[in-house]
Order: sequence, then structure tokens, then C-alpha cells
Amino acid sequence: MFQKTEKCEQGSGYRTVTIYLHKLIAERHLAGTRSQERNLVGCLNGNKLDCRLENLVYRSRSAASRLRRSSSKLGYTGVYQENNRYRAVISVNRRSLHIGMFATAEEAALAYNKKSRELYGREGKLNQIAPQQ
Repeated sequence: MFQKTEKCEQGSGYRTVTIYLHKLIAERHLAGTRSQERNLVGCLNGNKLDCRLENLVYRSRSAASRLRRSSSKLGYTGVYQENNRYRAVISVNRRSLHIGMFATAEEAALAYNKKSRELYGREGKLNQIAPQQ
């Protein structure tokens, strides 16, 4: 990220412009892959500091939203605790789709991952499940 301050054209005052490296590189080298729907720059490995061309891709707003970090208390996207069971839910066309009820949060997260791959392919979000000890 780089910020620069420039003088406003009309009147007095200044404004700050923020330039993101991954966006700058994509605009210069991947402009042919940008479309009306796919207009947000994203990183395939999730690391915005990794600005290699093979890591940058244009995504739709919905795909970018699906790939955001989860703020779930359980640590898994689409998994909610109800009493002593776990519900797996995924959004499809702005509606919640019930996947099922499971005994553990990990089972629900695996079911979410399977449905996410089925519905969204490579653009679907996958929960990272820690190995059992």
C-alpha cells in the first residue's frame, strides 16, 4: 500500500490517494481478464502481499465476500451450535440453504466444504480443519 497527498484541482485543500500494490499490478498486467462482473482483485492464496501475476485474479463481489475470514465463535464458516449439535448452512442466491445437523463442529465444517465445492467450485470458501490429536 502506498499513500500520496495531492492538491485538489478546485479550491484549496489536499486529498490523500491510496494505491494498493496488488490492484496496481492487476490493472497493468491482467486488464484483459477484467469484466463488468469480475472487477475486484483477489489473491488465490489469500495473501495480499504475494503480488505475483499467477497469484492475482479478478473476482466478482460475491466470490470475494465468500472468501472473507470468518468471525464465527466456532472458527468455521457456516457452522452454528444449537444445543449440543451443530448446524451447517450455506448461502445460495442470498438465501440460506440448510445442509444438515451434525454431532461435531468438524463434521459440520466438512459438510459445508463439500457443499461449497459443489456449488461454487474453486471460488467456494473452505474451512480449515485442524487434525485430530
